[in-house]
Amino acid sequence: MADGWLGIGGNLGDVRKSIEEACRLLESQEIRIVGRSRMWLTQPVGTAAGEEPFLNAALHVATDRSPHDLLHTLHRAEERLGRIRDRHWGSRKIDIDLLLYDDVLRDHPELRIPHPGVVYRRFVLDPLNEIAADLKHPGCGRTIAELLARLKVRPIPVILADGTDDDREQISALIAEHFSGSICTSSPHESADPTVIRIEDPMTENTVTQPPGSEISVRIDQIDGPVTDAVFAVLTAMTDEPRPAD
Repeated sequence: MADGWLGIGGNLGDVRKSIEEACRLLESQEIRIVGRSRMWLTQPVGTAAGEEPFLNAALHVATDRSPHDLLHTLHRAEERLGRIRDRHWGSRKIDIDLLLYDDVLRDHPELRIPHPGVVYRRFVLDPLNEIAADLKHPGCGRTIAELLARLKVRPIPVILADGTDDDREQISALIAEHFSGSICTSSPHESADPTVIRIEDPMTENTVTQPPGSEISVRIDQIDGPVTDAVFAVLTAMTDEPRPAD
């Protein structure tokens, strides 16, 4: 039986009720809930997420389902509970993400394990830290507590890699306008532990999301609009300061 860690949340309707219904539905699908965090209030991330805050939680589950089978089961549960997938980063009644699955590393068009957001999303890390602080990310080798701690530093150092000169110029202006004091751009020699934001061609082939022993990087390669919108969402997720909802 495999161990999996899920992120669950939403910002439309009665989210507490939706999360409770989702937990019951998962248990009925041979997905046993071993541990569960409190619910956390987090700010919406992305231009389409609306203004309502999100409620987020983390689940530790045990299952005999394969990673892809588990993912499909989560998607079916979302659909049964009224999830409509119309916009990336949009408002949602319920969202259930597969964050980690044992020590599996996989980079498939349909499924990335660990979920790329684990290394930079406070709305993932704060709830997950409650139930799995000592769990190691199988790619970068850091614990959940360590990943969370590095996002509590101010300012958070980032390196803008790849992309065009125009991309980097616009992102630097974005940081200066919206994240002054929270984010600082640096060179590899100025910071011992920066987050590297990589703007990549969607057609680039990659083997794993976070190779063992690698830098902490955020790969932006699924862009539905301006690059600055995608980077704004990433930086918002990095600098959020979630608080317990209970």
